[in-house]
This record gives sequence, structure tokens and C-alpha cells, in this order.
Amino acid sequence: MSKLDEVGRSVRSRTVSAVKAAFRHLGVDMDLGREVGLRTIRRGDTFIVSYPKSGNTWVRFLLASILLVDRAATFHDLDDFVPDVHKYGARIDMTWRRRLIKSHYAYCSRYPKFVYICRDGRDVMVSYYHFQVQRGQFGGSFSEFIRSRQTKIFGLWKWHEHVSEALREKDRRPDDVLFLRYEDMLADPFAVAPDLAAFCGIEASADRVANAVRNCSFEKLRDIETTYGGSGDVERFMRKGTSNQWPDYFSQEDLDYFQNQAWETMARVGYR
Repeated sequence: MSKLDEVGRSVRSRTVSAVKAAFRHLGVDMDLGREVGLRTIRRGDTFIVSYPKSGNTWVRFLLASILLVDRAATFHDLDDFVPDVHKYGARIDMTWRRRLIKSHYAYCSRYPKFVYICRDGRDVMVSYYHFQVQRGQFGGSFSEFIRSRQTKIFGLWKWHEHVSEALREKDRRPDDVLFLRYEDMLADPFAVAPDLAAFCGIEASADRVANAVRNCSFEKLRDIETTYGGSGDVERFMRKGTSNQWPDYFSQEDLDYFQNQAWETMARVGYR
């Protein structure tokens, strides 16, 4: 490399560093975004994060319905109000209003603030199994599925590893993390929804939030999917939405296998 080339490379490097520093001063990080499929992450971003089939779509529906005010959201509305980073990274990058972003990446330390939805990992495995079979991504038995690579999303995180990332970040900066259990949302969504809206910076009356909850009952979401169409990934995205399905699927050997890996995380989140 010639001396001139070295000088040019040095100038370019300093210029890039200066630009990144200027953006960071404005609350925009040009480096951290790449790992989650974005060009930049901004200080005001709020991510809606979960392991797949843990209730992320339900939370997105609830947020979109609160923002819409006058009607329940459809699957198509989700992409406008809480877009999926795995599908619409370029669209999200072009949005300059406050961003609510769905993600299944467990890069929790990268998120300025995030809502994390946790569901009993045993029920998650049942729901994720059906989802993958319906998509044609898996053709074996449930017992084979929980032992397969399919459960390590992006080749990086099994269920307990994914949840543990969120818990570590919650311990480190609790004000930036809203940790929700799917089962608590099922039991009393009217109690959870106001905290969710407030954490996401949505100003809404109690009546407006309550109406959104009513519009997002599982039965209504099934009707919305039938009437207006679903996610496009599978024939039926909203399958059951219930808890404690797992005893019908796990043999004792399956349960031992799963809990040997996940028991510590399960205990910490309150699953026995």
C-alpha cells in the first residue's frame, strides 16, 4: 500500500468515526443496529421481544389497537404500527416517528428499552412445533423436535438461553425493561395493558386501553384473521392461545430432557 493510500484510508476512517460519534450524540447508534437487521438503533426505540410463539403477536395487536383508537387492528396494521424487524428492516430505517419494533433477536443489551414476553417454555415448544410443521419446516415427531436444531433460533438461542438474556438485562437496567409473562396476560389482560401502554410511551385513557383489550381477545383475533387474513406465513397463525398444553405432548423422557437444560430459568420466572 502506498503512502497516499494509507493517508486516504486514515482520512476515511476518521471521517466515519466522526459521523458515528455525531449520530450517537443525537441518540442514533450506527453500529448496534446491524446485529438486529437495522442500519441504526435510536435512543427512543422500544423493541417488543420474545422467543417465537410466546405472545409477541398478541402484544403487537394490543399496542396497535390502542394506537388506532377506533377499531381493532388487523395483521396488516401490525406492519405499520409495530413492524417486524425480520421482514421490514428497510421500512423501519426510513421511519422517523417513535418506533415500536418487533424482534426475536435476544441481543437485549443492544435495545435502548424493550418489552420482553415470556411464556412457559414447555407450552412454547408445543406451539412452535405446530408452527414449524404447518410451515413445512419440520416433519418429525414432537419428541424429535425438542431435540432438534429448530429450537435454537438463528442458531444462537434455545428457549432458556433467550429468556436468560432478557433477565440479565432486566437486572442490569430495570427501568428499561418491561418483563411480561404470557400467563399473567391471559389471566388479567386489563391489569397488564395500562403498564404496557405507559412503558411504550403511549398516552391513552383507561377506557381506550380497556377497549383495545376487549378488541384483542383471542376469539376476536381468530375472527379478524379469518375475515381480513393472517400473517401470510401459515394458514392459521392464531392456533389456541391457551396455557398448560404441554402435558398432552411431553413424555417423561421429553420433560426430563427439557428441564435438565431449562429448570433454572423456569424456576426464576415462576414455572414449575
